Amino acid sequence: MSQAISAALWNTFGLREQTFQNTTNGVGFDDDYRTVCVACAQLISCGFSCSECHDKKLCCVCYERSETTDIKRHYYGRFDVEEEIAQLRSIIPLLDRKSSVVQYMSNLHQDCRRCGRVLQVPNADTYSNPSYYYTCREWEEFAICLGCLPQEAAMPIHRGHTFDVIIDASDQSQANYCAHLFLESKDSCNVIVALFAARIYLRTLETTWNISAHRSPEDHEAKLAMKLVELLGCLADCYLIPDTIDYIVTTLTKMVCLARRSNDIALKVASLVALGEGYLLQFELTALESDAFAAIEILKLVPMSYPRSTLDCRVLSYMAGAHLARWMVSGSDDDLKEALSRSREAVACSKMTSETCSQHILIIHVRVLMMKFYTSREKPIIDEAIQYATSTSIRVRGDAYLARFRAFGDVNDLKLAVELQGTNLALVSQDPKPFSSWLAATSTPYESNCSLAEAYLLEYEFSQSDSGYTRFMFGNTKGSPKSDSSFEIPTSRHNAASNARSLDDIIKLVKIIVDTSSLRRSELPLLMNRLCEALLSVYDIQPNCRLLDYAIGLQRQVLQQTSQKSPHRLQRLRVLGRAFLRRHQSKNGRPTSQVKSDGVQARRLLSEALELARSIQDHSMVENLRAEIDSLA
Repeated sequence: MSQAISAALWNTFGLREQTFQNTTNGVGFDDDYRTVCVACAQLISCGFSCSECHDKKLCCVCYERSETTDIKRHYYGRFDVEEEIAQLRSIIPLLDRKSSVVQYMSNLHQDCRRCGRVLQVPNADTYSNPSYYYTCREWEEFAICLGCLPQEAAMPIHRGHTFDVIIDASDQSQANYCAHLFLESKDSCNVIVALFAARIYLRTLETTWNISAHRSPEDHEAKLAMKLVELLGCLADCYLIPDTIDYIVTTLTKMVCLARRSNDIALKVASLVALGEGYLLQFELTALESDAFAAIEILKLVPMSYPRSTLDCRVLSYMAGAHLARWMVSGSDDDLKEALSRSREAVACSKMTSETCSQHILIIHVRVLMMKFYTSREKPIIDEAIQYATSTSIRVRGDAYLARFRAFGDVNDLKLAVELQGTNLALVSQDPKPFSSWLAATSTPYESNCSLAEAYLLEYEFSQSDSGYTRFMFGNTKGSPKSDSSFEIPTSRHNAASNARSLDDIIKLVKIIVDTSSLRRSELPLLMNRLCEALLSVYDIQPNCRLLDYAIGLQRQVLQQTSQKSPHRLQRLRVLGRAFLRRHQSKNGRPTSQVKSDGVQARRLLSEALELARSIQDHSMVENLRAEIDSLA
């Protein structure tokens, strides 16, 4: 062991090397033995010690001030220097300085045999500090941390045994700790730590590939690859970050290639499932049909078992999500039918294999049901969506209740939707996440604001309307088009909704949405389109040109993210065309050139929608669009 490592190790414990020969094992204590507070650098004789990082100690004042972030993650207990000295004196005779060992790439031990705590303690900045622990020379499987060594060494089974100090300076050892830290916490603060571990694992595996690219992976390489697949899968589930997803998909593709040369069936299946999920999540950011297609084809390669296992349920659910993704850009009815079939099979199998369904399975199932309802308007479909949404996320539940209110006019659904969306935004604001994966049932502030603004607009419209309901473009009116998000509500005589927000307050919330940039996700066009429809509907009751301005700004983004083959393109063209038409007709003291420009835009958008309506032979839609275009003349 090098002198530098030796000095660092023993200085950590407050020990120093003695030059005289009479001292047992060459180790003694300074007479003025003290320790230093890591926050204020003052010498202290007592204070609080981190249970995870043995060299992190705080004085009482700094502990109360919480001047270190470790307090938020680790447990700190009181310590006294005199007690530590007594403890160290009791274990010095058990240590043989000459047998201290530096082990590179050993990765033999990760957890303390006695307390189960992680043994590796990397530096918070570089993740490269060597870690240390103790092993019994007689029984090497006994890996013990410093805190447990006195009790373990005093056990009768270790009578007469010697313990060696082991320093594990390997990158893989540090990667194991970082991976363990992220998998246990799933904290966004540890994303960089997780990526560090993934890169170390991949570098280790690629080193062996370069030596022999055609041989089958050995057992330890297959186990390391499995660790990497598990880590990347968890990272993809929790954090939808563009660069991270791209890295995950690329790395998992390499793992699939490695698994093909392996005899490890579990690795083959796990890598395929993780890669399929990776492409499904990548679709959330790209909305490309190629990503949805890749997810479907990869998941088809996963062998299914009978009876179904928990993993089979997960695969079926991801297949449903992938078919739904492809339907969102291609408009194929076969994909939507397949998505619903696979999703229901996944839920049924999940109930048979466990007491509760996985949240991933329920989230995908509710999303499939919502899309099916937007095209069929069947009440049993939305009722089923609400039933399962109870176990997913608050925002999704609110969206489901709002969809049922729009279709069938139950004011209780409206009240529940407003309450749920308000609660969701309050919770999201406490711990806002700029990035979010819909598989994790979390929402960003942007999405939460969109859903809440839509609910407030419908509540306001309900309170202002004599009939208590909205005139939407799809419903009982002759010639109304299909919508991916809204429906005309039948006339009823409910009392106006109470406690409706003022229009100015709602417009302020919409302005926040317009002024906030958001990560592109496949779900956002659905949310924004529904919001724009609600803005137009409120404008018909309370003409306010700010509503039209915001609707046009948002709907332009929606249309940019809608493919030519999307089943939603016709509806979204008409929404934006109607917004320009309303602003053209309102004039509102605007310059003649702007009024004329709005008319030109309205004609162009409505004409494109008319061609699409003719191509699908929707005669009622054609009639309505012609009437709107003629009104421009």
